[in-house]
Amino acid sequence: MREILYLQAINEALEEEMKRDETVFIIGESVQGSTFNTTMGLVQKFGPERVMDTPISENGIAGAAVGAAMAGYRPVADLMFGDFMYCCVDEVLLKAAQWHMLHAEKVNVPLVFKAAIGGYAGLCNEHSRCPEAMVLHHPGLKLVLPSNPYDAKGLLKTAIRDDNPVCYFFHKQLLPMMGEVPEEEYTIPFGVAEVKREGSDVTVVATSYQVSLALGVAAELEGKVSVEVIAPRTLEPLDMDTIIKSVAKTGRAIIVDEDTLRCGVGAEIGMQIMENAFDSLDAPVKRIGAANMHGHDLSFILTSGPSARPRPVREKEMRRPYRAARAARWRPAACFPCAREPRHSGTECPAAAAQRGQPFQESAARPPPGPARRGSSHRYRRSRRPPGPARRLASPSIRLARHPSRTAARPGCSV
Repeated sequence: MREILYLQAINEALEEEMKRDETVFIIGESVQGSTFNTTMGLVQKFGPERVMDTPISENGIAGAAVGAAMAGYRPVADLMFGDFMYCCVDEVLLKAAQWHMLHAEKVNVPLVFKAAIGGYAGLCNEHSRCPEAMVLHHPGLKLVLPSNPYDAKGLLKTAIRDDNPVCYFFHKQLLPMMGEVPEEEYTIPFGVAEVKREGSDVTVVATSYQVSLALGVAAELEGKVSVEVIAPRTLEPLDMDTIIKSVAKTGRAIIVDEDTLRCGVGAEIGMQIMENAFDSLDAPVKRIGAANMHGHDLSFILTSGPSARPRPVREKEMRRPYRAARAARWRPAACFPCAREPRHSGTECPAAAAQRGQPFQESAARPPPGPARRGSSHRYRRSRRPPGPARRLASPSIRLARHPSRTAARPGCSV
């Protein structure tokens, strides 16, 4: 069987469904250029009428998709990042989710809200969230979290054909994943979990990108702990039968989800395990997820990134919150290209220079690192400035360059 990228599987599903059904179209920001390459090449095949670029207005994208769905179309609203769903919660949670029920199931809203989720990419807080819990909390929305290319294509095709709104969240870290995907037509039904790895000691229920991480841990523990890994595929509907059957076999359960722990996916699945398989448990259910906000508990500042080092906050800084905030700064522990400790005193690290085939040369002009540089940093900065007379001569021309209109008030000025 052929192997393709995760993002190619999404692209294929969109193309096949647009060929199969003329009412399917894509609307969103930069879908013609394709931010994550999931819609790449579709505008050349189907035209701008079916691959519609929009202004930066998530409310407009979601609202247009809801209206088109009620008019008989099957739109795919590309919100780019899952975080941007917070900008259009009225259309998603109060309109699309509830319209079918509010109208006595006589009105269908067949549309897909497609968005990228997840962190591990250094894209800041507004591009790294996983809003699964928010979607689960509002009845009327189905939630899909594919964890490999096969699921990405089959679940998206099912989502587009569904007669009610579906939130299709794909993880950014999974886009380059290679996997087997058949060339023939196939779909994956909602509400059917998959046992990714058989085990007998503990059940790990993981979602999206966490499935890959859980499989890696299970492989590392092979011979010590037998781990069974389950991917729910969809959180609404949720296949609890497969999960409970596995917990009854292993006696232990761990839920791994990237969303926040409090009121998150782990809390919901864990509670359902407690309600339906309490007698099978040999230990309490454990959850792994994003940390909650701890208020003023700044006893240990944690930073993110490959070269970040956590620094304990001193007791004096704890008394004044603003000092503690200033202490929570990035402290590079090593050079990023070569992980050398301490950082280099030269202009460039040897690893980066070697990649270009150039020898690494220490710079004698650069002041040495450490206390010597910190002690002379003030004199070093002053030495970089031009001397007094030159600086005074340069000042009028700088002012005139910034304000050309002033030359009119100076007859004979040649500047």
